[in-house]
Amino acid sequence: MSLLYAYSQVQKPLESPLSLKEAKNFLRIDNDLDDELLTKTISAVTTKFENYTGRALIAQDWEVTYRQINKMSISLPIKPVKAIKKIELINYYGSVSEFEIHNIVLDTKLGEVFFKIHPFSYMVRFLYEAGYGETADAVPDDIKSSLLVHIGFLYENRDKIKAFPMDIYDEFKSYRL
Repeated sequence: MSLLYAYSQVQKPLESPLSLKEAKNFLRIDNDLDDELLTKTISAVTTKFENYTGRALIAQDWEVTYRQINKMSISLPIKPVKAIKKIELINYYGSVSEFEIHNIVLDTKLGEVFFKIHPFSYMVRFLYEAGYGETADAVPDDIKSSLLVHIGFLYENRDKIKAFPMDIYDEFKSYRL
C-alpha cells in the first residue's frame, strides 16, 4: 500500500473565487462599513470549502510526497489537477533524482497519475497545479452559490456563532472528493 507522507500548498492562488462586490450584491449591502469583515469571511469560507472538499478553486501549486509506492497509479489529494510540474524520486539516503514526466499518464478529472514505468524509490514527490482555472470566472457557478450561502449565513449570524457550525458543511458534502 502506498502511504501519503505529506502534502502542502506551495503557491497560493492569485485571487479569490468570489469578489467583495459579488458578496455585497448577494447580501444586498450598499455601503463599505463591513468590507473588512466580508473580505475575511470570503477567505474563511473559501478555506473551509477547499479543506473539506479536497478541491482547489483557483489555480495553486501543491507538493505531495508518498512513501513506498507499490502500485502503478496514485491519487493526488487536491483536485482538479491541471498539470504535473515535476516528479522527484527520493532514496533511503535522501538523494533526489527526477522522474521523467513522459513516463506518466495523468487523468486530470480524477487526479489520478498512472505510471508507464514504476517509480522504484523510497519516496516520490509530486509538484503539481490544481484548481479550476487562473481566475474566478473558471469556478463553477454552483460552487460560487454555495460559498455565497455560507458567507450570508456567517455574516447574518456573526454575533451569535462562536465557532464554525458543523451542519453548515451539509451544503459542501456534495462537492467532497
